[in-house]
Amino acid sequence: MALHINDDSMSLEINGVAVKAAVRLDSLWRVTGWPRLLTRNGAITALVLAERLLAGYGDDDPFVAGWREELSRPDDRPAHQAYYGSGGGRCRRRGGGHLLPSRL
Repeated sequence: MALHINDDSMSLEINGVAVKAAVRLDSLWRVTGWPRLLTRNGAITALVLAERLLAGYGDDDPFVAGWREELSRPDDRPAHQAYYGSGGGRCRRRGGGHLLPSRL
């Protein structure tokens, strides 16, 4: 299995045959078999998920579950970014110098 990532396309190959592909449409990506457009990172996640499933892993696999959950979000950001934002907000230090969002 091989995942090929280029500027305008991506593909997942198994035994030399492309089984999944993604193409860039402006700033979003169309992944074959996926119901909506994704970000670049989301397209990579969808292809890695397909690779994992084709390797025989199922819904009980923690990676499969995590990637599916991540891709189910409207903007396919990781959970911590969807909850806390992408870091553009103000943060404050607490205790040992760890940064926390200013509003929890």
